[in-house]
Amino acid sequence: MDTRPTWFIAIVLLFAASIAYSSESSRGDFDEVRELLEQEFARDGRGGLTVGVVEQGELVWTHSIGFTDEAEQRPATRESIYPIASVTKMLTGIMLLQLVERGSVHLADPAEKYVPEMRQMQNAYPWAPPVSLMQLATMTAGVQVGISIPEDRRAAFNAATTWEEAIAVVIPSFKYQYEPGTVNRYSNAGYAILGLALSRAAKRPFADYARTEILEPLGMRRSGFSIPADMQPHVARGYALNKADSRGQMPWVNPSKDLLLPAAGLLTDVGDLAKLMRFQMLGGYEKVLSNEMLQASYRMLVPSSANLQYGDGVGFAAVRDPDGKLAAIGHGGAFPEGFVTSYEFDGTRKTGVILLANTYAGQANYKVLVRRILARLNPTSPGGSGLAEIEQH
Repeated sequence: MDTRPTWFIAIVLLFAASIAYSSESSRGDFDEVRELLEQEFARDGRGGLTVGVVEQGELVWTHSIGFTDEAEQRPATRESIYPIASVTKMLTGIMLLQLVERGSVHLADPAEKYVPEMRQMQNAYPWAPPVSLMQLATMTAGVQVGISIPEDRRAAFNAATTWEEAIAVVIPSFKYQYEPGTVNRYSNAGYAILGLALSRAAKRPFADYARTEILEPLGMRRSGFSIPADMQPHVARGYALNKADSRGQMPWVNPSKDLLLPAAGLLTDVGDLAKLMRFQMLGGYEKVLSNEMLQASYRMLVPSSANLQYGDGVGFAAVRDPDGKLAAIGHGGAFPEGFVTSYEFDGTRKTGVILLANTYAGQANYKVLVRRILARLNPTSPGGSGLAEIEQH
């Protein structure tokens, strides 16, 4: 039993919390950004977060608050690794664009050409044409949102030894919730189908392809669908604040059984995400995508509603900041097990903000905050891709 006075223990805890704040900056004054982040973090005061600002392709500032492991008092730092959930979809979108550019697939290809298991899906719209790869990528395929494993397929799922085998077992149980091609509705299940289609078209496992054709060429060497043992101490524990017991959960690290692998399976850090953002803003990595294809992707369909507040492109989302002016490009992600990610950039000013947090369902609203920060960094910018637009009506 600890017999030290209560005031002494409180001082020790406050000191530990104070050293869990760290910042790096190569230029600029980000005091206002730091203050906004610390105010938002204080709404819960749990877990930790790591934030980076990217300007003209360079990670010019990082700031970390709190702990990636509360029990061990391990501070969040620039080197902390987080599961980024749906931000993973940007890699899957890039893979689709790569295979299109290399002539392996077409955007209009029926997905069932590569995933015949789709023909067994429950379809309330038999008159609709087959779902295309483009519809899966832009959330217009009408496929259900999430994935579960039916009991009658559990044994086959357990026997699967690769992600491709595992997801192929489950796809026939999926349902269409909307008529394909008619609405924009978010679907992790749709991206799982897309990932399998691309894996089969490339004749390579999805995770292996993403590593050798995207992550390694971009220099993202601290990213993966599993993390090697020597880097495990850097992986954040997740804190689900809507649960009575939120002692911290480790993210899953078994890619073969992560059904959301191409939708939400990547683990990475702020430095590697800055490299991905540099590529998306500036191009210059012909081995990944030609600049022409990269720019073409920002001119492809981005289905939205009449409010033009949110839309899904090929592997990215376009979202307006809360004040309705700047359009941010990127993606957000969340795991109920205790993680939130926001990755947004302004293609006009070539500026971006990355936030990685290991809490979920608290009072802090990190996704909205990131867009507000991005808008404040360049208050007169319209955002978007930065490419010239022509009104066509």
